[in-house]
Amino acid sequence: MSEIKINAVSESSYKLGEGPHWNEEDQTLIFVDIPNGSIHRYFLQTQRVQNAQIDNSIFVNI
Repeated sequence: MSEIKINAVSESSYKLGEGPHWNEEDQTLIFVDIPNGSIHRYFLQTQRVQNAQIDNSIFVNI
């Protein structure tokens, strides 16, 4: 049985990180923190996290 290793992608604190999407093309993980009104993108190669604050009212369920 292989061992699974789990690492935090950021030392930042999120209220509720959810909706993860892996973008194979550019090797990034995109996720949202709706209660904080933010969206985040983790770059695997550089281990950098890009954060953006957005207006909570623009979120839509599809």
